[in-house]
Amino acid sequence: MLQVNYKIEFGEIKYRQSTDGQLVTIKIHWANALCAFIHHYKDEKGEKYAQLISFFADEQHIKNCEKNFASHDPVDFINGKVESVKLNLYYPESKILLKHIVKHHNVTCYYKEPKK
Repeated sequence: MLQVNYKIEFGEIKYRQSTDGQLVTIKIHWANALCAFIHHYKDEKGEKYAQLISFFADEQHIKNCEKNFASHDPVDFINGKVESVKLNLYYPESKILLKHIVKHHNVTCYYKEPKK
């Protein structure tokens, strides 16, 4: 079972949905895999939800996705146009993601240590 720690954030992907043009943010979180892509949102009543969009088990999983997706883009699971990608290079997992995502998208990198 995939376990996600919402307190540890490796970065985010912002994309414009192809269906309605809405700008959506997907957070990249720590998981008991390489990472999990989570969409956080509130419903009309203001209740918070987190929706699993995808995950990468490890770097080999990313390579397999690159091979199998027609676009060879590892974040091709997003239904729309990627507007921006940000990664916190404090985390070693972000460096693995950077190697693959930067082949297809501009990535803004930053370094921020978590609060202790």
